[in-house]
Amino acid sequence: MSIVCREWRLDRLLSGLATHTLDLVIADAPRHNSVSVKAFSHHLGGSAIGVFAAPSLQGRRGARAAARRGREAGT
Repeated sequence: MSIVCREWRLDRLLSGLATHTLDLVIADAPRHNSVSVKAFSHHLGGSAIGVFAAPSLQGRRGARAAARRGREAGT
């Protein structure tokens, strides 16, 4: 068995699910009604998550996430 994790916009991930290039999507939001992919959405629960890193890594993840959000927004 192989597990590959991808992080992308939910509509793109659901599109991959519809075309059978992905087998499972775990998301932090339910499927929007505007997405035309036929899929089931089940709430799995919730928990607080802590992220810890060495001071030298501080901000690196946030900078990449901000750049990705800019690309997704078309800026």
